Parts: sequence; C-alpha cells; structure tokens
Amino acid sequence: MTEWNDGRLDDLFKRVERIEGKVDDHGKAMQKEFARADRKFTGIDGQFERVGERFDEMVRHFGRVESELVRVNDRLDGFHRSMTWAAWSMVIGLLGLLGVLTGVIATKF
Repeated sequence: MTEWNDGRLDDLFKRVERIEGKVDDHGKAMQKEFARADRKFTGIDGQFERVGERFDEMVRHFGRVESELVRVNDRLDGFHRSMTWAAWSMVIGLLGLLGVLTGVIATKF
C-alpha cells in the first residue's frame, strides 16, 4: 500500500496544480478562439444584412419595372382593340363596296 507522507502529497498537489494551470491556459485559448469566431460570425451577419438590403432594393426596383410594364401592356391592349375594330370596319366596308360593285355590274349587263 502507498504511504501518504507530506512529500508525496506535495508532489501530487504540484501535479494537480500543473494540470489545472494547463486546463486554465487551454480554457483561455479557447475563449480567445471563440471570441475570434464570434467576431467573424458578427461580420458575416452584417454582410448578410447588406445583401438582404440589396435584395429588398432589387424587389422595389422590379416592382417599379413591373408597374411600368403593366402600364405599357394596358396601352398596347388599347391599341390592339383599336386595330381590331379598324380591321373589322375595313372588312365590313370592303364587303359593302363589293356588294355595291356587284350591284352596279349587274345593272349594266
């Protein structure tokens, strides 16, 4: 059995203190690394916020572009309706003219 004398206890106490010192040193080093990683993540969060703001700006820009396209589309729809009515009017007018010419030719012969 091991004898527990003061010299042996002092040696064990020194070893425990040395191990505790190493653990404390490693703990401090880990805290520094965690602080560095936290700063990096904070910087990345800031970059994501800026990217989010740019996306919001793009959405607003595309909203304006879309409203302009809708306005142009409405004008083109009106133009299309006008051209359709004009085409129908010309067809009806030409059919009427054809009828008149047929009548004139029929009365001549």
